[in-house]
Formats: sequence, C-alpha cells, structure tokens
Amino acid sequence: LLSYDLELLQDSTTDSEEKWIAISFLAVLSQEPNVVSSPVTANLVPTLSLFMQSDQMIDGYFTAQVLAALVRHKNDKIIAEIMNSNIVESLINSVG
Repeated sequence: LLSYDLELLQDSTTDSEEKWIAISFLAVLSQEPNVVSSPVTANLVPTLSLFMQSDQMIDGYFTAQVLAALVRHKNDKIIAEIMNSNIVESLINSVG
C-alpha cells in the first residue's frame, strides 16, 4: 500500500481524482494508532510535502487532514520529519 501510494502521489501524469482518492484514504488510515506507530509512516512526510504544494485546493485539504492526524498521535519521529520538511511552510502559504 505504501509503495502504491508513493508512486501514485509522485506520478505527475496521474489523474487528479486518483490522487484525491489516495490522499483521502491516507487521511482515514492515519486516524489509526497502529498505522501511525508503524516505522514506514514517517516515510510519507516527504511525499506529503510534495502533495501539499499542489495547485489543487482539495489536495492541500486532505494533506492537512493527514498531517493533523499524524501530529495528534504525538509520535516524536513523525513530528521531527514534519518539522524538517518544508511542509509547514507550504501549509501556512496555503492558508494565506
């Protein structure tokens, strides 16, 4: 699942609807503590950072949902990954 989502999110030729479905699925999955505590979850942050920079508002919305769920679980490794990426700056820019 992780490799599929990463390929889907990074593929510039993929239909926006497919990306929207993948990121909304990640938003739902990131509500589960077992998913967030998985070591591979921190690997999603660079991809989410790229996705947050999308021109589509819906992409940013669901990416923000994933980030909120990840931060809510207070996993130090994930929070460090988020802070070391440019995703916070992208989030602030998207809010205005």
